[in-house]
Order: sequence, then C-alpha cells, then structure tokens
Amino acid sequence: ETYDPGALPLLSHVLTGTWQQRRGGKLTLAGYRAAGGVAGSVAATAGQMWAGLDAPAQAAARRILLRLVQIGEESRDSRRPRSRAELLSHFEADRPAAVVALEALTRSRLVTVDSDVVTLTHETILDAWPLLCGWIDEDRKETALKAIRLVMLCNDVSLRELIPPELAKGFGFFQSKPASAFSPVAVTPDALGDAWQAGRLQPRLQRGEGGKRAVGVHGLVAT
Repeated sequence: ETYDPGALPLLSHVLTGTWQQRRGGKLTLAGYRAAGGVAGSVAATAGQMWAGLDAPAQAAARRILLRLVQIGEESRDSRRPRSRAELLSHFEADRPAAVVALEALTRSRLVTVDSDVVTLTHETILDAWPLLCGWIDEDRKETALKAIRLVMLCNDVSLRELIPPELAKGFGFFQSKPASAFSPVAVTPDALGDAWQAGRLQPRLQRGEGGKRAVGVHGLVAT
C-alpha cells in the first residue's frame, strides 16, 4: 500500500480532540463525537494555532495555505505540494513572519514537511476548517474575475402598451419588440475603467423619455 505521510498527523488531531473530551482517563466513542470527529478535531487544532499568531504571521499563514491548495475548476479542490524554498520566495519584507507561520502550521500538524516538500497534511483540512474554506472561496472568485475578458450588456426593450393586444392575437411580439430590443455591446474590463469594480458593472446610464433625460446609477453583475 502507498504510504500517506498525512495519516499519522490526522490521527493525532483526532486523538488530541478525543482526549480533551475524556471521562475517567479513558478515550470513548462519546468523547470522539463530542470533539466533532475528524473534522471537528482538525478545526479545533487549526483555531488554536491561528489564535496564537500575531497579525503579520496570520497574514503569512493565509498566503501559505492558499498556495498549498489547487483550486478545482470542474473537480474538487485538492492539495498542491510545494518546496519550502518556493513558498518562502514569495515573501520579502515579511519573510520572518512567513517563517513563524510555516513553523506554527508544521508544529500543529496542519502541514507536513517531507524532504523539504511542504503539503497540507490531509485533504480533510480543505473542508474541516471554516476559515480556510472561506479563503478558498474568496480566492476562487478572484481567479474567476481575472479570467473575464469581455463584458456584455444586452438590452431587452419592450413597449408595454402594445404587449397585451399582441398576446391576445396569439402570434407573438411584432410591434411591441422594436428592432433595438436586443442590441448587445461588448467591451473589455480595462475599457470600463472605474465603472468595473469587484465584478460589477457600475456605469452612469442616461435614459431619455418624453424629451426629458434622467440619469441613474445601475450595478450589473458579470456572470
């Protein structure tokens, strides 16, 4: 069988959590369940580790953990092993904080270092720690936003007063949908400038009606 270096650290999380819920000096199934099982034990260990870090080390730990995750596009998220040197190369002025964070992650057995290769201890961590789950979701959204190359606006104009009589005839829309009803416009995010913010299109639109012009602000979500 293939050896999994994360098996023993994962067992350590479970035993620690169960021991903290012991009764009469014995490990029990009730204690295991009270600790939240595997996921609860991992989350508790991660929470204790996180609480023991200062702000710079917390920021570094977050960056390190996200670099150890392969975000799946059409599959589950998975672990992504990296060398210790490669991980720390992304930190310059805050390198001391990165070293502290990596040591804390290793000491708490959330990551495993084997022959200078750093990896998450087990796939379970990806789902067990709510804080990490939130970071992964945020990173997924940022990655999706970076992949947007074109933003399209499609107008759907209807002349409401003409719709009821045309519907009554049962032949569909003719006059109630003018030629300009569907007029797509495609632009790049860069061309939108400040109107493109956090995946939302927020231009100032002008609308004319009855010879009068009204200006409004509209937010459109890119999908």
